[in-house]
Amino acid sequence: MKECAALAIGDLVFYSDMATVFKPFLIKTTGPLIRLVGELRNNSSGNSTNNPIRIAIISTLSMLLECGGTSLKAFVPQLQATFIKSLSDLTSKQVRTASVHALGWLLPLVTRVDQLVLDVFNMIMNMNNESSEGDNVNIIMNMGVKVSLLEALASVLSKCGSKVSPTVYNKLIEGFQYTLLSCEGGGNLDSNSYMMLMGQIEVVSGKVFKYICQNADEDVVM
Repeated sequence: MKECAALAIGDLVFYSDMATVFKPFLIKTTGPLIRLVGELRNNSSGNSTNNPIRIAIISTLSMLLECGGTSLKAFVPQLQATFIKSLSDLTSKQVRTASVHALGWLLPLVTRVDQLVLDVFNMIMNMNNESSEGDNVNIIMNMGVKVSLLEALASVLSKCGSKVSPTVYNKLIEGFQYTLLSCEGGGNLDSNSYMMLMGQIEVVSGKVFKYICQNADEDVVM
């Protein structure tokens, strides 16, 4: 029922005139949706049962951002935290994909771009450490999260790269040099899933590095 309700709100936003019909309800709708997706995440405990509801809510929040724009500026900190936490979800690629998309709609409202980049970057670094630990299933799951985090970082840099400071770009370059492109896992993983994820990590890492080169000062890249 919660999933249907969230999707119904999304349809209402999509098909209504935001300026005259839905705008008076924008603030009243966004806050409860943020709280609900947080509660569902906290109560999931690695269980994927709530994932369809979370996907529906995140997709609806994305639509609210697309249609509401600056009207939701007051919710930027909560929305940013919600999407970033959902990027590290181990149970659902769809949850992470919806979060990457939603984060893209949030970016025009974000003023502290450096902090956003560092938050995602630090999560990537942590996932890199975890990707070499545990059994093969955990390694594969962690690699999937790393792909989503890299996609989010690529999205931020492609749209807001000019707002990132040289200091932060230095940290990104150092991370690519020593960590991000290192081999994943320590065992003899040769499954199709592992090889596919390794390929995705290399491709998305290449996109991130391209955006770094496009936006960072030449002395930083060199």
